Amino acid sequence: MNIALLNTELVKDKYLNEIIYFEELDSTNSYAKKNNLGSDTLLITSNQLRGTGRFNRQWKTTPSKDLTFSLIKNIDIRIDEVHLVNFYSSYILLISLKEYLSSFNIQDISLKWPNDIIFNGRKIAGILLDVKDLKNDLKKFIIGIGLNVNSKEFPEDLKPKATSIINEIKSELNIEMILIIFIKNFFEKLYLIKSKDELMKNWLMHTKIVGKKINFRKIEDDKEQPATVINIDPDGGLKVKFEDDRIKKYYSGEISLLYN
Repeated sequence: MNIALLNTELVKDKYLNEIIYFEELDSTNSYAKKNNLGSDTLLITSNQLRGTGRFNRQWKTTPSKDLTFSLIKNIDIRIDEVHLVNFYSSYILLISLKEYLSSFNIQDISLKWPNDIIFNGRKIAGILLDVKDLKNDLKKFIIGIGLNVNSKEFPEDLKPKATSIINEIKSELNIEMILIIFIKNFFEKLYLIKSKDELMKNWLMHTKIVGKKINFRKIEDDKEQPATVINIDPDGGLKVKFEDDRIKKYYSGEISLLYN
């Protein structure tokens, strides 16, 4: 990991206050929470040993081949709009990847509710959001991101639903440049968090889930159900229609979408 380059591009140019790097770390989000890192800090590791995603699922990466990092950012936001940071972070990651991959004529890269990046039908990135100081106007967000960049091998049980950028475009990529583009876009477009309608409109423009028949599993009873996605509402809820015409809305902590 070229930390000197990251410092030049991101700290010297005033996007970040600090970059903290570990060659190996259990989890960047866990470390950030335990050590109360300040806002505008980037915590990154070349080898995350016990990264997790939503519902404590393990996130596996290849040492020095992929991106695993946490961005700590204080944001003045109402408690009922905290979900916007999740949608914002995934949207910024997507447009940053499209920017970096523009010369490859990429077509099938999109957002999967609530915060995954899908490439040719399989997952390449996920986001884990932790929030502190919920009772304060200024809340501390720990935005953990795992992105499969140059990994070529995946466990057999993950191959049907996970991939990497290198496996899809057959070209090794510069992980530092992807990170630099993401951080710069994140800070330059922060106004979108205060423009909820514009943010959600942009997010919806980059997802293929609306109108699609999906299968999901309810967390409370682990029951699998099919439904058709009607919309994603401004509050982040996924509105679905069942085969008996019932309409219901679910939130990210209530269901898990399955790969069809």
